[in-house]
Amino acid sequence: GTLEKVEKELSFLKNFRELILNDNWISGHFPRGLGGVGKEGGLDSAFRINVSNNRMSGNIDFDHFPKDKLISFKAAGNSFSGNIGGFAGISLLKQLDLRSNDFSGTISSDFGDLGNLALFRIENNDKIVGIMPSSICSLLNPIGSLIQLTASCSPNDGFECSCCTRCEQK
Repeated sequence: GTLEKVEKELSFLKNFRELILNDNWISGHFPRGLGGVGKEGGLDSAFRINVSNNRMSGNIDFDHFPKDKLISFKAAGNSFSGNIGGFAGISLLKQLDLRSNDFSGTISSDFGDLGNLALFRIENNDKIVGIMPSSICSLLNPIGSLIQLTASCSPNDGFECSCCTRCEQK
């Protein structure tokens, strides 16, 4: 099935805390309204979203996530694409797992503003290029809260990360 079929119904739920739909056969796009910004409220109160290991694809409009409420977003093991951005201002975010997708572009230094981030995984996104920004590296323990920073950053991958806690092979 697809999330688009239940998007409207979910947008009417109040005090929605978690959307855990990992390890299913869900296909289609990530509905814009599930990010939390909508006239009905919807997932504006969501703390955790996990849609990992499905068959979802397309862009995720990260700009439509609840900036003051989202704690965890996991979307690993899908076919999501586009740039990774729009997380600036999501101050409570602790876990961001976007590994094994088709994301592209560079990693913004804005991620360095996520002072509560403990887990950031972007490995196995073959089209992510450039260098891990120093602002993200500065979040690593013992100075910051970041414990796990994983990327595909082995030689000739097109992405460099001198501070990653783990570098995966593409």
